[in-house]
Amino acid sequence: ILKEKSGFSELFLKPFLVKFLRGKVLHDDGSLSKIRGINLSFENYEPLWEKYRKVFPPVAVVRDYRYLQWRYGSCPISNYRLFGYFEKRKLTGLVVLKIYIEKDQKGKIKEKRGHLLEIFCDSEKVFQELIEFSESFFLRNKVQIISWWAAPKSSLWKWGLESGFHFMNGDTGVLVKLKNPRLRLKGNFDFFVSMGDSDVY
Repeated sequence: ILKEKSGFSELFLKPFLVKFLRGKVLHDDGSLSKIRGINLSFENYEPLWEKYRKVFPPVAVVRDYRYLQWRYGSCPISNYRLFGYFEKRKLTGLVVLKIYIEKDQKGKIKEKRGHLLEIFCDSEKVFQELIEFSESFFLRNKVQIISWWAAPKSSLWKWGLESGFHFMNGDTGVLVKLKNPRLRLKGNFDFFVSMGDSDVY
């Protein structure tokens, strides 16, 4: 009804990916030592954003230093953990994690779910190492399921499927409405989406 009456069109199904962790213990082969918790500063993050934005799809929220500080550093209701991937002391990758705790009516924990809000990198190697680190972080906190969004058919999507994530199909999709009727989008490759784009997470 919304699509028919308001001019919205469905771009793709909700880009929801999940991965079930099997309780494995990850050993540090040297790659995990490249990743550590960070407090963002303009100086260490902005060069990464300037590099990454060159390969960013044309339709996306600008994820510069000011945005990340507002979205994750100033949020009063959620506790986000930011981890950076460093090569020769230079920040070359970033992941934002959150542990969601669902409780029953008596306040008892029903489920813990790991949310992968953002992941920035431009190589599959760094992606896989950030994912391994994230899994280790969640397992240490007794979380055994990870949720994540990625635009279908994007590089991150493909790398995610290769690392064991599964697409959770559903009947809801991403709807768009173009103000310029002459503008034509090519499809999934024009968009970047993450869980960080939603107020829910």
